[in-house]
Amino acid sequence: MRRLLVIAPHPDDDVLGCGGTIIKNIAEGNDVYVCIVTRGCLPLFLPEKVEENTQHLLDCHNHLGIKKTFFLDFPAAMMEKVERYELNAKLLEVVMEVKPDEVYIPHWGDMQKDHQIVADASMVVLRPKYYPQVKKIYGIGDSAVDIQMLSLADIKFAIDPKGGLDNHVDYVRIVNWCLDNML
Repeated sequence: MRRLLVIAPHPDDDVLGCGGTIIKNIAEGNDVYVCIVTRGCLPLFLPEKVEENTQHLLDCHNHLGIKKTFFLDFPAAMMEKVERYELNAKLLEVVMEVKPDEVYIPHWGDMQKDHQIVADASMVVLRPKYYPQVKKIYGIGDSAVDIQMLSLADIKFAIDPKGGLDNHVDYVRIVNWCLDNML
């Protein structure tokens, strides 16, 4: 059994970025953890909408079988105001608790500033200087920029009737349920 950590800048980036990979790994019996780095705050986000979206996210994670969700609560769309050492320290706490074999982070070439900052901080925290050493790091791509992916995950298992979910319709239903309840 492997331990996977998805580091998501915002509360929809985990499912949108690698939902199929999450489903596939849970179906294979691996433990998947998600770290949501930011939280919406005033003046950009209404507190009641943030609470509603957070509950939908937790419902989605429960539905998928996420082992644990971490919330770092840094300000969404304002990560450039956060001290790097504070972000690095919080991410390192999560990594040290999870002790992941694989980590999924935003692609460092992503055009969204929060994604860039979280990708940079993730790479600092995931350096081989710390123990436990992570075996694999994957960047979650952004189709808005021309990037060369280092690796693409085959998620056929997640949609194959012989692979753990009943059929492709179940996969689509799960992802759609999560997206409908998070957006």
